[in-house]
Formats: sequence, C-alpha cells, structure tokens
Amino acid sequence: EKNSGERSVLCTNRQRKGHGVMQDMAERLEGNKRYTVSCWAKLKNADSATLDLKIRYKDDGSQASTKVTGNINKNSWTQVKGDLSVDVTGALTNVAIIASGPEAGVEYWVDDCSAVTNPNLVLNPGFENANNGLLNWSANGVSAGVTIEISNEKNSGERSVLCTNRQRKGHGVMQDMAERLEGNKRYTVSCWA
Repeated sequence: EKNSGERSVLCTNRQRKGHGVMQDMAERLEGNKRYTVSCWAKLKNADSATLDLKIRYKDDGSQASTKVTGNINKNSWTQVKGDLSVDVTGALTNVAIIASGPEAGVEYWVDDCSAVTNPNLVLNPGFENANNGLLNWSANGVSAGVTIEISNEKNSGERSVLCTNRQRKGHGVMQDMAERLEGNKRYTVSCWA
C-alpha cells in the first residue's frame, strides 16, 4: 500500500492518540524558522479520523510542539499539509516530526513526508499580485511568439497563468532565480498544472 514509490509505513498497535511514526530532526530543523510540513495518509481500519502532523521539540528543556491537522479516510490517500513555526527563546533540542492523532487502535499508512524551509523562493508563486499578476514572470520563448496571460482558471487563489502559442516543448513560463538558488544544494520544486 503506497501513495507513491514502492512502499509506505503502517502504524499498528497504537495505545494512545499520540502514538505514531516519528523521525528525529536534530541537526536539520532550526529554531525561529518557518517550515512547510506535509505527509500523505490513509486509514486501514476506520472510515475517517483526524491526523496530526507535528513538530515536537524542547526549548531550554521545556517540551513544546506545533502541528497541522487534516481529515483522512480509508478510501483514498489524503495530504496533510501546512506551515509551522518552531519558535524558541533558548536552546533547541530533541526535535522530531511525528504523524499521529487518530484514536487509540486506529491503524493507518503514512507516505511521502517532508519538512521544507519557508519562505517559498519563487516570487509571486500564485500569480496573485494585485497590481500585476505576471510580476516576476516571463515567457520562455518570447522571441518565438510564446505568450503568457493571467487566467481565472485556477487550482487555488484567484488566478493562474495561461501559456499559449508554444512552438517547442521547452517553451513555457519562467522566472529568473538568480540570487535565490545556490549551487550544491538540494531543492524541492512543485507546481500545479
């Protein structure tokens, strides 16, 4: 059973709501930063439940946590996603990401977990700039007549961009990322189309 790839993890024999799957994130998550966290989950032995995707940590020895929640079901994989801030005033220790939350005894699969540093490096990512929806964007292939325009067709928000008059596979919408991307680093990239 999996959302993508070849496998997922199944959580069983849970005695409490807080029991689930976790990963130690020490040395990878930093204090006073914002992260977009995400996982995909599916229930095995219940129709519906709430899943918590939590970052748990200690701030100068005091336990703290922050979480996003989502409703999951047994019929399809559901993404639980949101932005979390790891706010600390002292030393950050014992950092972990945990997928838990359904009632004791409820079994569920978890797949494709991530914790990505915010903010998004792409400027005007949803084409929502009120004065100029195409701000920071241009057509890749403009010399060949490729055009981009704001459209009311959208995945979220109020608008998207429409690419037309494309003559090649490489023609589309682009953004100059100089000064924002660095060499020898790994990035998670995504878009809806």
